[in-house]
Amino acid sequence: MIIRSFSSRLLVPTARVLRVESRQWLANPTRLLSTSPILLAKRSKTSKKSTSASDTPASKRDAKKGSKNAPAVEDEDISVPMYDVKEYKQAADKIVEKFNEIVQQLRLGKADLNVLNRLKVQGYDNEKTQLDSVAQVTSRGGRQILITVYDPDMVTNIQRAILAANLNMNPVIDSTNRQNLLIPIPAPTAETRKETANAIKAAALKVRTGQNSSTAAIATLASAREDALVEIKKMKQASYSKDVVRSLETKIEALNKEYLTKIQKATDAAVKAVLSG
Repeated sequence: MIIRSFSSRLLVPTARVLRVESRQWLANPTRLLSTSPILLAKRSKTSKKSTSASDTPASKRDAKKGSKNAPAVEDEDISVPMYDVKEYKQAADKIVEKFNEIVQQLRLGKADLNVLNRLKVQGYDNEKTQLDSVAQVTSRGGRQILITVYDPDMVTNIQRAILAANLNMNPVIDSTNRQNLLIPIPAPTAETRKETANAIKAAALKVRTGQNSSTAAIATLASAREDALVEIKKMKQASYSKDVVRSLETKIEALNKEYLTKIQKATDAAVKAVLSG
């Protein structure tokens, strides 16, 4: 009797609880399940995993897993711009253009014009001044040099300076214009033709490699190529991909060979024309 009474007391509250929960479940079937301690614990673990995954950048997750989505190369440094091969082409075009001008001057006997332009003459207040600051030197017909003096009072000073410089030139005052000096250029001989041909070859060597110090200081294809490769090297140090850097280097080398060929063809044609005269 004692045992039966005790057990019935324990079962009554339990039955009441079950009846209450059953009623609640009928009213809202998902409420009790969603608030179950077991489900709440599972939900807490899932939430922590998703939070940690979202906090980790995709690139890092891919790198850890070895994913196919992982970047193949390092990010490029936008502070170093990509080199444009047009810069090299523009520089090389100017070099070829300048070389053609030099060849034309040499073929017409205009090499002496630079010598005259740099000649020092007696200026105002007994001060030495460069001839190109008081006169203009041009070629007339390839067989005569014309010096147009800005100030008539300077004509005699320029004439004396040219004679004193031992340039093998004999300037005479133009009878039709007293502000002009005329210097006749003798017809080329076999010796002068060879000299002109050698001068053209020397200019070509200077333009290609910069190795001939006897010619005037001009830009060279070698320096243009070097400048381009230096800029491309900066890209390599700034973490640009190896394929991009290698492609640019290949383009520069191909363009450099192309412009070297242009110089060589122009040189051969000019030398042939001078010697066959």
